[in-house]
Amino acid sequence: MFTSYSFYISDNAEPTPAELEFIVELGGGNVFKKKPGRAESKEKNLICVIGKGDFNLFKVLSKNKLKIVDGEFILNSALTSCIEINESSCISDESYFEKA
Repeated sequence: MFTSYSFYISDNAEPTPAELEFIVELGGGNVFKKKPGRAESKEKNLICVIGKGDFNLFKVLSKNKLKIVDGEFILNSALTSCIEINESSCISDESYFEKA
């Protein structure tokens, strides 16, 4: 299901990065170990998974126009066997970090 997709999973992602990495790899996806930069922004199927403690990382990734989601995206994709990456599934502004 994650075949043809690559993921960067931050240390603050929830559930744990190890658990998310396991799910992604089990589904056929690749995991980037290095934080993506401007060069990786051209990679169409790169998805960045962040957590609530990643505000500064969010600013860098969004500046580079990368797709940004949270761990729930991975879990929902695995449960439904379907990846729906669209505007509503991506973290697009700072309001994500304001939630309690």
